[in-house]
Amino acid sequence: MTIIGNIVRADLDWRRSFPWALLAGAIAIAANIALLSACDAAGVVTARGGFQKLVKLWLSRPLVGLGADRWWDAIGLPVADTNAFMLGFKIVTGLVMALLYAVVIEPKWPTSPWRGGLVAAGLFWMANACVVLPLLGQGFAGSRVLSLLGLLCFGAAHTAFFLVLAWFYAVFRRGAGRGSTSSRPL
Repeated sequence: MTIIGNIVRADLDWRRSFPWALLAGAIAIAANIALLSACDAAGVVTARGGFQKLVKLWLSRPLVGLGADRWWDAIGLPVADTNAFMLGFKIVTGLVMALLYAVVIEPKWPTSPWRGGLVAAGLFWMANACVVLPLLGQGFAGSRVLSLLGLLCFGAAHTAFFLVLAWFYAVFRRGAGRGSTSSRPL
């Protein structure tokens, strides 16, 4: 049995979970962006764009070799270094994380949305802190380039994303009459 097969079977109702995950993800992304914008306004530098930088580092040359840059320009999509592209990348990444939460994490750890959100936040934070940022030369969790306040603010915004996601996902699923896989109250 493949990993994809296990994920697809993780929740037999997974296709019905997608709209609720996307909607909850959109709300969570808005909350995350608002928190990171507040950090910017306060002059606190946080880790943002690490995953995008890593993807760009690994994939830009192969994509250019395939002619993807010409196709991208032809249909008028924003250039990779623009704010519009970075925002779009953040939104797509957030929605993918929301879908992974709905299909993999929430069904595997049926608990309260708060606990599920904290589990998801911890798993994704560890991936970012232990893999993404070190591969970019930024050290564990970006410790070579961020202040302690920046690390804490990023961790808070990141955790808030998953708590908001988990809570709204549970609310939407219950409101739709399908219920969350969690048997615990919100």
